Amino acid sequence: MFFELLPLVPFLLRDFCESLCSYRKDIMFTISAKFFILVIMCWSYRGLSLFRIVVMSVFLFCGWTYGLEASLFETAVEQSSDATHDAQSALSNVLIKLAGTPSIQSNTAYKSMLDQAESWVQDYRYSESGGQHWVHYRFDQVAILAQFNNMLIHPWVLPREKTLVLMVLDHDGQTQLENDQSDLPMMQNLEDALVRRGLPFILPKHDADVEVASLWQEDTPLIEKLLSQYLVSQAALVKLAYLPDSRQWRGRLLVHNPLGNVIKSFEHANISQVVDHLVDELLEVTFKASKIIDAVDNESHAVIQVLDVIDYDTLKAIKKRLSQQRKVKSVKVSALSKDSVYFSCNLVGDSGKFIRELMAEPWLHYEGKINQSQKQVVWILRSQL
Repeated sequence: MFFELLPLVPFLLRDFCESLCSYRKDIMFTISAKFFILVIMCWSYRGLSLFRIVVMSVFLFCGWTYGLEASLFETAVEQSSDATHDAQSALSNVLIKLAGTPSIQSNTAYKSMLDQAESWVQDYRYSESGGQHWVHYRFDQVAILAQFNNMLIHPWVLPREKTLVLMVLDHDGQTQLENDQSDLPMMQNLEDALVRRGLPFILPKHDADVEVASLWQEDTPLIEKLLSQYLVSQAALVKLAYLPDSRQWRGRLLVHNPLGNVIKSFEHANISQVVDHLVDELLEVTFKASKIIDAVDNESHAVIQVLDVIDYDTLKAIKKRLSQQRKVKSVKVSALSKDSVYFSCNLVGDSGKFIRELMAEPWLHYEGKINQSQKQVVWILRSQL
């Protein structure tokens, strides 16, 4: 009986490891734990073929790949009398955080997910802080990533770099830079909103010597000096002033990163609207910049033969899905043969990484490759559409 149950041991250990790693936000710890489980798995299945061990290893380390970003699937909301509403608010936070843009709220699938919000919950717990009651949610990352794949949306699971937040307030013509010891309720709201959107940040030190007047004038050399000082690559300068005549808060957001400057202006009646607006703008700008910066400068090319393309509609669907891959610049049909189509793909970055990403797509099945020359490889995939 013991030997019959032995093959289950690695998977039980894997589940335990996933739970432990979700509390230990330590990458090296996670890698070490996963490697240990892989060794146990290979030993338990030593009677199986190498192919099956490789398959199970991929299965194990796919969990690790997303496990490093487990916090993206976690959030906390203030508890209300409506548990369904709490779950919907929490799921909305997670989906926007993963998509990298609030525009996902217009997606029909997003709305359907909110209608079934409680079914996506993997775990939850309650806490109390400062007289407020909170519900902490953790959502099913495997199910959500599968849904994102169905929605043809690439989740933003890459590591997110910190943003230096420079909040400058205008008090009757006197400017003041808020720092890491600010006691303004607005700054606490801002920090909570940044966490909710999954944006790591850093505030200036309370003893920092910063020329606030120059900062108000959007002095780029000064901003770059602060970036070097705090060892980050992006700064968000927020200039905010209250207008008594119109009873409005007027603000200007300048995001400075290696791609240059992005400027957004806004005006709202209350400070909570200001905070939500500027954080959502920062999320979108940061997400777009990260996609560009993540892409390496060199371009590559890949030729893909897709089998079982039975009609023109299938061809169009495959071409559309290929064009929506993160590293694809352009796709064109280069040749046709019986039940198969050759696609020529211009890529940003390494073609090998692009092919590995395609192999993970459920609508394609890897069949092999043909080396036409030293520099030209045709990758053969079978359509599952």
